[in-house]
Amino acid sequence: MTEFLAQSEDWQALLRQCSWNVFIYGGEQSSKEERCRAALKYFSNSEIAVIGVNRQDKRHYAYQLHTEGLIENYEGTIEFKQALDSSLPNDDLHILLDLTSLELDIILNLLPSLVEKKPASLFGLYLVPETYGKVPDDRLKLLPIAQPRGYVSFLPGISRRSQNTAHFILLGSDHGRAKYFIEQYDWDAQQIHALIGDPSYVPDGEEKAKQANRAWLVTLPESNIHRIDAHLADNISRFFDRQFQQYELLDIVPLGPKPMLLGFLLFYLRLSEAERARIRILYDFPIPRPGCTVGISHGYLYDCNGLISDT
Repeated sequence: MTEFLAQSEDWQALLRQCSWNVFIYGGEQSSKEERCRAALKYFSNSEIAVIGVNRQDKRHYAYQLHTEGLIENYEGTIEFKQALDSSLPNDDLHILLDLTSLELDIILNLLPSLVEKKPASLFGLYLVPETYGKVPDDRLKLLPIAQPRGYVSFLPGISRRSQNTAHFILLGSDHGRAKYFIEQYDWDAQQIHALIGDPSYVPDGEEKAKQANRAWLVTLPESNIHRIDAHLADNISRFFDRQFQQYELLDIVPLGPKPMLLGFLLFYLRLSEAERARIRILYDFPIPRPGCTVGISHGYLYDCNGLISDT
């Protein structure tokens, strides 16, 4: 992981760091936040295939693909993957994936597809905001909880029958969001685990996450609250590797910052199909809206090439 300040000279250095020929960003989502527009501004040039991906609407399996001024709609992950493949250059691929602007469910489908292409290099980019702009009582518009397409795992009833089950919630600072999952599935507090970024990305980030989730955090055993330096994706990966050895079945609720998700995926994508069947990813597919973040503090560049060599 490389940290940079996201000033003009830092972007120029990043452009020179690799022979990038593919930049994938969040499509329409990239117009909503300053930090989402920043990377697109620097990577939009004639030598790089710029590909935008966002949901068509509220459905989490209907995508829009933005390429060379064209916008195409695709239903389902198979159609989308085929369209993505045809949009990639025929040369050796040097891919930068803008985690900042991409929706979580899209990252879940993109990353395995890109790994299958055996690119020459694969990196993820994340820009940290100076602060979060939303007011404390601002609530995300959420969709029904589901397993993302392509990640449907064990039957929901199994987790209730197994005593060796753990439910891991990667915490963000959205009020009521985590509780939505807890109430939906009526989880036992003894089996719920919370991951809090410590140190946090933004000033008072840990306290904001705790305040947003205090009502149910106080019901957990202290040993079930895990503080992790979440901007280090490898730390998250190793954490889940340890938990996987301990528990028979795991629920993963990825509500925290994107590097937390990347860390989980660095662990998950190395598993066999049989091993993945022990993990259920649950998500609420929030509707993006502007005004959530203010400014850009700094950025992180994540080396994902280990995924390529492991497949």
